[in-house]
Amino acid sequence: MKFKKITKNKKKDLQLRYHAIRELRKSGWKLHNKFSTFFQLQGNPKAETDEFIEGKFKFFDFEQDWVMRTKKEFKFELAYLDETE
Repeated sequence: MKFKKITKNKKKDLQLRYHAIRELRKSGWKLHNKFSTFFQLQGNPKAETDEFIEGKFKFFDFEQDWVMRTKKEFKFELAYLDETE
């Protein structure tokens, strides 16, 4: 009985994560695979190429209370952009 409960909770957790990720992406957040967190560009980029976007980004700091923080000078390397649905 206990095994089924754990399995059921994991499935629900995965569903909640999927919906949260989908909503973040709709709002312009980008998942960075290297850091495993979401970033959102604030304002216009300082520089933008086919390889990166540089500028001021907001991000979720999941390691310290899951709060939003700002990186004023951040280079988002597009090689780490997660584009999966």
